[in-house]
Amino acid sequence: MVDEIDPKWQDCIFVNKNDFIAKSIKPLLRHIEANSYTDPHHQNRIICDLKGKKAVLLEQGDVYSWHSDSFSFNP
Repeated sequence: MVDEIDPKWQDCIFVNKNDFIAKSIKPLLRHIEANSYTDPHHQNRIICDLKGKKAVLLEQGDVYSWHSDSFSFNP
């Protein structure tokens, strides 16, 4: 599955930079850079633990299959 925007909807996209958010995000980015690691359980992707959740770094065009980390399913 590739995540992309249908060309007929391109005119609905508005890109803007919010200076307040850009300034506020810097401590979070520093935390992520200092606490990231690769994880074999997440396809060797770069991971950072944030308040009990895992943030997974995806590069442009990268995909991560649908799944759930909250339970095991054995048919």
